[in-house]
Amino acid sequence: MDGDGTINMGKFKNSRGKTGYSVSSDVAFITTYKHYANKIHELIGGDIQTFIYKDSREKKEGYRVTMSNARSRLALLEQIEPYLILKKERAQPMIKYINSRLKARAAKGNGAPISNSEWSLIEDMRRTYRRIPE
Repeated sequence: MDGDGTINMGKFKNSRGKTGYSVSSDVAFITTYKHYANKIHELIGGDIQTFIYKDSREKKEGYRVTMSNARSRLALLEQIEPYLILKKERAQPMIKYINSRLKARAAKGNGAPISNSEWSLIEDMRRTYRRIPE
């Protein structure tokens, strides 16, 4: 995950909802090797998406193995978090956020509002983006 993956969470404008924002989260492995994507898919499940990877030299076919729901993202992150080096600071707030959302939804349903502490976790994630740990 540290080299060939993404752990990302952010907010985007949305006309629905009280705050006018929605939250997007993403946990995925990305590679240009089909056999590697298939092996990851065997190990963790999820969905495989094919895309065109454009770099400065040529266009290649790329593969993205992504977790389709919050519970599967949480299970994967909890398993790999102890082994992460570069993306540990991104995984920890996402684990807290998903746990908080699952509790809120269990208590109030899918329309449960996002709490201030959850918005704070999203901002923590945004601050760690592209920062290399020391």
